Amino acid sequence: MEDQNKVVKETDNKPTKGLRIAIIVLAVVFVLGLIIFLSINLTITGYKNVAEKYDKAVKVGDFDKAYECLDVDESVFLTKESYSIRQSIVGDVARGISIQDVVEKVGKKAYDFALSKFAKVNYKVLEANQDGDEAVVTFQLTPRLQFLDFLADTKTIKLKKCSNNHMGIFANWKVVDEAVIAQNIKLNVPTSKKVYIDGIEMPEEYLTSEENNIRVYTIPGLFTGSHVCTITDDEVTYKNYNITAGRSNTEIYVRDVTLDDNQRNEVISAAYDAFKAIIQAEARGADFEEVSSYYAPEYKKVEKTKYDEDKKSYYSEEEQTGITSVEISDVKLSIYNEAFTDGTLEVSVQLNYKDTNKGKINTYVMGVFEGTDSNHEITQVVRMQYVDGKWLVSSFGDNRILDNQWFFGNN
Repeated sequence: MEDQNKVVKETDNKPTKGLRIAIIVLAVVFVLGLIIFLSINLTITGYKNVAEKYDKAVKVGDFDKAYECLDVDESVFLTKESYSIRQSIVGDVARGISIQDVVEKVGKKAYDFALSKFAKVNYKVLEANQDGDEAVVTFQLTPRLQFLDFLADTKTIKLKKCSNNHMGIFANWKVVDEAVIAQNIKLNVPTSKKVYIDGIEMPEEYLTSEENNIRVYTIPGLFTGSHVCTITDDEVTYKNYNITAGRSNTEIYVRDVTLDDNQRNEVISAAYDAFKAIIQAEARGADFEEVSSYYAPEYKKVEKTKYDEDKKSYYSEEEQTGITSVEISDVKLSIYNEAFTDGTLEVSVQLNYKDTNKGKINTYVMGVFEGTDSNHEITQVVRMQYVDGKWLVSSFGDNRILDNQWFFGNN
């Protein structure tokens, strides 16, 4: 009986020992796995590693990875897509050379080969300091190819600890790159127009003030570099290619603009029609009201005075010396200035032409002689404003008929 009990006890102990061994093995594996897991994640998420990862990604053009490391308070204009567009500009932004341009010129394989050889550098931490939720790392960067040692440099990167932890337990460090994001950009544009930055419409909540035909938008964040600011109304689109966010708290004024070819042709045609009609009306001695529809309402009073003075100076009234008709030829028109004046688009059109003036001279001794004076080469400027869907004259060149030359026969 005792032998039987002994056998039973020994049998009962065997699975207990095996279970203990299994538990111990699993515990060891778990601890080792935990240590490895923690080590890997602490390495990956550590601020020094994040700084190195960011700099490497920027150097090789992996902007998706770089964006993951960057501290970005995402908003309308601060997105992953807009970051990639801005950062794809190589070297001086003004040169406008993109990575895609380079790839297309040299080929993908050649680009990848050059990148693998020349973009790789060794990182050595010279100094690393953490103060609470902020950290600073200074690297020494040495090209892996020895003959490029002269390109060795140091790089200091700032980081901040975000409130949301990585995987809920690991510190989430992000790079604070002040050279990449400009904050609190004030953009001054003409009022009553829609505004787009790089094709994205400006939110109305960014509007901070509006007076004197100017709207001021405060943009919380904009990636540094050149941006396309597009301003439109119902019929005309004006583009400005000189919007540059260089640093935080910058104030930008949209004045100079560039019209497209169709819009330029439209304003040039309007300027030519107005110029021809006005000088011919002056030569005939017509009242200002005949051509007043060519003028912007705001400038009619001033321009009427100039019109009447020119008519008095040049027009032949009854038997007086003066011009009876004007014809222009060989006209060349060009735009040399496009800008917003007090919120209204104004374009200066230059006219180069030859004129043929018919008129008469009263000698008071030998009577009145009629004749023709021609082929004066004249340059005049007409300023046009876009008002209520029409291009109208805001300023008409002085001495516009004879250009300071005396009447025919006195060249």
